[in-house]
This record gives sequence, structure tokens and C-alpha cells, in this order.
Amino acid sequence: MLKFSQLYGLLLTLLVVLVQYDLSIASQDVTKEAEATAIAKKTLIIVDKNNLIQDFKQSYSGLIKLIENLGHTVDVRAADDTTLKLSKYSEFLYSNILMFCPQLDLFRGSVSLKDILEFIDSGRNLLLTGSHAPGSIIGELANEVGFEFKESSVKREYTKTKLNDIRHIVGDKSRYSSFSYSGTPMKMVQSDLSLEILTNNAPVDDIRISSSSKFISNVLIGAVQARNNARIIASGSSEFFSNKAFESSKQSNMHLTGELLSWLLKEKSILRFRNVQHKKLNDDIVPVSSDIATQTHFEGYTIMDDVEYRITIEIYENGKWSPYLADDVQFEFVRIDPFVRQTMPHKDDGTYVARFKVPDVYGVYKMEVDYKRDGLSYLFSSTQVSVRPLRHNEYERFIYSAYPYYLSAFLMIAYLYIFTFVYLYQKKNKKDK
Repeated sequence: MLKFSQLYGLLLTLLVVLVQYDLSIASQDVTKEAEATAIAKKTLIIVDKNNLIQDFKQSYSGLIKLIENLGHTVDVRAADDTTLKLSKYSEFLYSNILMFCPQLDLFRGSVSLKDILEFIDSGRNLLLTGSHAPGSIIGELANEVGFEFKESSVKREYTKTKLNDIRHIVGDKSRYSSFSYSGTPMKMVQSDLSLEILTNNAPVDDIRISSSSKFISNVLIGAVQARNNARIIASGSSEFFSNKAFESSKQSNMHLTGELLSWLLKEKSILRFRNVQHKKLNDDIVPVSSDIATQTHFEGYTIMDDVEYRITIEIYENGKWSPYLADDVQFEFVRIDPFVRQTMPHKDDGTYVARFKVPDVYGVYKMEVDYKRDGLSYLFSSTQVSVRPLRHNEYERFIYSAYPYYLSAFLMIAYLYIFTFVYLYQKKNKKDK
């Protein structure tokens, strides 16, 4: 048998091993979290050739500085770099790609057009720049995201430009005087996802696009925000973001580039929601939780209940989350179609409140807030609740619509008494013999 000292030493050794194992797991979690944060702040810039990297860093140092000021690290690589990879072990190495290779016809490394489209499908962001003679890769990629470049033999200056007032993207429009734009205009497919940022009224040659598609001509810079909140900016000029253009435009190009980069890299105009709660009026609040015990405790609502719904919406700008205040946030109570739709008033802390009466139709419903506005990330919150009919002991004791039936029952009793009285107490006349 083991002695007490041996048993004590064995238990102590086991305890030390368990503590070391927990510490190693914790350190691995911290390392993974740090790596994820580093990747989320890493931006890849792709240029045409390897020998152009130094020239790009000199000519576009202002652009690189703007990205670094947002807290992102910049990695400038060439399209012909055979070691260039966008992902490793099915994990993307970058969160943003800026393509400054307008004449690119072929990737020499492991990157392909399909990889970039998968990059966008994962919710990441892309800046696409063209020129007067864009390459086949840039042209195909532009077509995939809803743009098409004009091909011309010469570069043109577009001095009379129009900046559309999309506050959540371009910021304060009064800060800009005139822009320096040397390149080519584009055609942009018109949809709910696309936005015109910089346009021009100069004549443009026809570009073959499917006749069934509606498109906008003379777009100099356009933006697309996909349904997965991936953000894409396309520019017909790569020189718009150069140091030379920054100086010639009296810093208007630089100010707009800074706003576009903040929007593209998701450093502003990001919405989130929290504290989703719903309750029957004059009852306890039911928070939305993944806890099964909390969900099973909630038995749903009954038809014709008065319900209150709350949601807090915040916006990320200037490096912090602050309350988002708007007068057009709508709430919907949906089964197949919305039974209730109303605009929610808000408080100063960004809490929106909706009060409504549950319809007289039982079933499974969703409390939804689906908010889409130009320049803002899409906000969607859905909470599923059940609505049941009244139980047998929950009806009113006396129902107004049943009063005729109550009256007929009491009249029947009265008629019975009258009939009984008449039948028993009436006197029959005796007949003479």
C-alpha cells in the first residue's frame, strides 16, 4: 500500500500538471485572440510588379500613412509574387485588399480571381482601381462586383466632378473644394447595394452591358455594400490616391480618401444592436438569451396581449461606440407577412421602444428590426416568439357577444316556471251528470 507521503506527492504532482495544462490552454486562447485582432487590422496592397513596390511606397506614401493612422498594418506585395497567399489553413491572412494593379492580366502566384471573390464573400473589403486601359483581371473583377471600365487610348482629366452627399461615407461635404481625377469613367449596375460617390457629366462611349441590367454612366468612384456587409470601392483612376493628386487638389483628394478608407476598413458607420428585450406590459422583462433555462421559462404570449419590445442600437465612429439616434427605425411583428409595423421612438441612450397588441391569430411570430440605410452597415435582429390561444380558464366570465344566449337561457327558465304554474294550478270545470 502507498504511504501517506507518497500519496500526497502523487496528488501534488497531478495538481501541478493540471495547472500547467490550464495555463497552456489559456495562453493558446490569448495567442489566437491576438492573432485574430492582428489579422483584423491587416491590409494588403497589390501592385503590378515586384520592381514597382518602392516606387509605389514613395508615390502613395500619403495613402499608406492614412491607413496606418487608422491602426492598420500595411503589406505591399506584387501580383507576380509567387509567395503571395490570401489564406492559410482556410483562414484569411488579411481583412482588406487594395488593388493598385490596373493593368494586371495574370496572377503569377497562388492568388486567383476566385480567391478574391471568396475573400469578398467572407465579408471582407476591397478597393479596386482602374486606368485608361485596364487589364483583363481588373476588368473581370469589376464586372463581378457591378462595375465596368471604359477603355480609351488616352488618359483624361475630369475637373467638373460632382460629389454625392452620402454623409456616412464622405462625411462633411463642405470640406471639399475640387478634385484631381485622371483616369476613366465607369458604368455601375444600379441596385439597392450600389452607391455613386463621385460622378461626371462628360460624354462616355457605350460599354457593352446586358440590356436587361439598369446601369449608371459616368461614375468616377462608386461603392457597393454587399448583403454580408462586405464593402467594395471602385475607382476609374488609381492616381486619384497618389501624393501628386493630393497636392494638386489642395488636399481635397486626401480628405475624401481618408473618409473612404475609414468607411472601407470599417472604422466608421458600423451599426450593432444589444439589450434586445420584450415583455408583456406590467410584467417581467424577458431578455433574449442563449440560455436554455431562460428560454424554456418563457411560455410565449397570448392573443390580444399588450407587449413592449426594446432594442439598443449603437454606431461605431471616431474609435468608439455611441448611441445611434434616428427617426426611421421600424419594428415588425411577422408571421408570414407583417401583422404589425411601426416606427419606434428612441431615447437619448439609443434605446428604441415599440408597444403593440398581439393580433388575434395564434402561431409562431418573429420580432424583427431590419434597418438598411446608405453608407451604414446592415442591421438585422430577429427574435422568435410563440402566440397561443386563450386557455379554457382565461376567457372572461361574461362575454358581451354572448349576452343573447345568456338571455335566452334565463327566459327558458322563466317560461318553465310559468308553464308549470299554469299547468298545476289552473281549475277545470266539473261537468254535470
